[in-house]
Amino acid sequence: MVIPDGITEIPNHTFDGCTNMKEITIPVTIQSINNTLIPEAPIIKTWHNSYPKEWAIQNNRMIHYMDEITPTPLPDPVNIIHLPSKLTTIGDSAFEGCNSFDTITIPNAVETIGDKAIEPNIVINTWRNTYAEEWSLSNNRPIRYLDEDTPQP
Repeated sequence: MVIPDGITEIPNHTFDGCTNMKEITIPVTIQSINNTLIPEAPIIKTWHNSYPKEWAIQNNRMIHYMDEITPTPLPDPVNIIHLPSKLTTIGDSAFEGCNSFDTITIPNAVETIGDKAIEPNIVINTWRNTYAEEWSLSNNRPIRYLDEDTPQP
């Protein structure tokens, strides 16, 4: 079963009686899984940076991460901030409360990102194997990976 992208909630008792379900794909747009009885056997297919992943972990469910097959679907960036390439630290609360942008490009040189530095809904543009990637994953933030050939800002 695949829940379509754009759905934000799985209502109560949605899967009552679904005893033959083997797997369910839950999109990153889901923000609430109510008193839904998802049968014990299904594999939960979702992305790393998502509420469904947290739900699956809390409910001891087997997870198949879709990131490896299909990148996390993210909205197209509208307002992007590109931080300077030589920046090494983003201080505590640096962008707290800033909602005038939806995406921030963090350069490879960044080695520290402070508490509450970036709002949770902001998409992090970064490269693989960087501190920004590590920070984003450990703080459950949405990531858009930049190509190796994309120049630093």
